Amino acid sequence: MALLFVDLDNFKSINDTLGHNFGDRVLQAITERLRTATGARALLARLGGDEFTVLMEDVRSSEEVEERAAALVSHSAAAAPRGRTHLSTSASIGASLYPDHAADPDALLRAADVALFRAKELGRNRFAFYRPALYDAAAQRFRLEQSLRRAVEAGDLMLMYQAQVALHTRDTIGVRSPAALA
Repeated sequence: MALLFVDLDNFKSINDTLGHNFGDRVLQAITERLRTATGARALLARLGGDEFTVLMEDVRSSEEVEERAAALVSHSAAAAPRGRTHLSTSASIGASLYPDHAADPDALLRAADVALFRAKELGRNRFAFYRPALYDAAAQRFRLEQSLRRAVEAGDLMLMYQAQVALHTRDTIGVRSPAALA
């Protein structure tokens, strides 16, 4: 069994610039495209906002999952008419396999979500499989973010730099750290 976590790339900007009513129509169109791509062999569910999951049973191989995910990526690309312009959309997908990557539904969804983050990190509009190293990297990022927040709140960080200025325009064109000057 495979679980795919689908997230529409930059969908927030559609709602912010074109309105939620238009965004809802785009979601409906993309849902139909995803439903067509998943067919009767999979269960498609909208989690909320611009996030969907696809549960694929009886998958024979990871290659089959990759092929079907690639089809979902291509089907999610939609051109929605808006007056004289066309709006292009794309999706990123993360996938996890049961029982290879996780043994319970929550862990399977977390694994697919970690893989989704990797797909977005690689440039969006693509697919990525879960690997344990991805979870380790996500956990490390979380710990680092938390440590940095505590350090900022405690006043333990001090920013030090020397500005580089273009003399003829007096514009700041860069900065150097004190270590680079030594």
